[in-house]
Amino acid sequence: MEDTNMADKKVISGKLQLVVSYEDGGKQKNRSLSFSGVKADAEPAGLWSAANALAGLQKDHLDKVKETVQYEIVE
Repeated sequence: MEDTNMADKKVISGKLQLVVSYEDGGKQKNRSLSFSGVKADAEPAGLWSAANALAGLQKDHLDKVKETVQYEIVE
């Protein structure tokens, strides 16, 4: 028996994560800075620009930029 109901997904939250590196006692370490409330339709170039602007406000080096989008599955 085949299910004829159609499911969809709806964005419920977005997060931008900056991974920065720093030196501690001669060892290279990483830490993450997270920013919530990111628009689901944000363009990658806009996210990259925002991440670089935020990273420019601190002394640690920006290594990676990650985006996490959480969805709710709805019928």
